[in-house]
Amino acid sequence: MLHRRCIAGLAVLNDKVYAVGGFNGLSRMRTVDVLDPATDEWSTSNSMLVRRSTLGVAVLNGCIYTIGLSSAEMFDPKNELWLFVE
Repeated sequence: MLHRRCIAGLAVLNDKVYAVGGFNGLSRMRTVDVLDPATDEWSTSNSMLVRRSTLGVAVLNGCIYTIGLSSAEMFDPKNELWLFVE
């Protein structure tokens, strides 16, 4: 994993594992690291809009959703964009 973290959200999408947000010991994170099990290599994806830890994460219709206490975001992997969900 590229960024050291705990209490992150995890999701599997398109045969890759996404480690989303978390806590690095000092603050909540908004970074997203992606593991490709086929190559056993980590890369970094676009960061979320909000720092989140102890978050809910789900995959629906080919997108990753993250849910915190006061807001939710959706990651569209085709455009590599995070958008707020209303």
